[in-house]
Amino acid sequence: PDGERTTDQFILAQGDASRSDHIHSALRIRPDGRIRFSWYEGGREMGIVSGSPVLTGEWTRVTIVMDHERQREDRLVSRTELYLNGHKEAEMEHGVVERREPMFIGRTPLSAWPVFEGALDELSINGRALRPEEVSASMP
Repeated sequence: PDGERTTDQFILAQGDASRSDHIHSALRIRPDGRIRFSWYEGGREMGIVSGSPVLTGEWTRVTIVMDHERQREDRLVSRTELYLNGHKEAEMEHGVVERREPMFIGRTPLSAWPVFEGALDELSINGRALRPEEVSASMP
């Protein structure tokens, strides 16, 4: 990230561009430098936040792992984990999250919302949930 932040800046957002009120999930950096990944489940916002801030002007690898639809007793659950530079910062088990809307990089579908001020490099989206050792091994 570059510069000072007075509001959240969106790094990635998934939402319906045809609706002015719809963000389905988002990865953002907060004014305090901590990373927040949030999603909507059952009409309410849920999310996880890193314990550590990322530093302005320094590269940070942010990894979100969403392990969808695992069987837990008699129900399906999902698990989301947030890593900074290969270290797990936060995790949460929750209900199944829909993920069908388009993804926006560095902004949201809402043009009035704050865009990410910084640089993104080596963006990758995997078709499966990475295991913790794979996240750690991806670090240089």
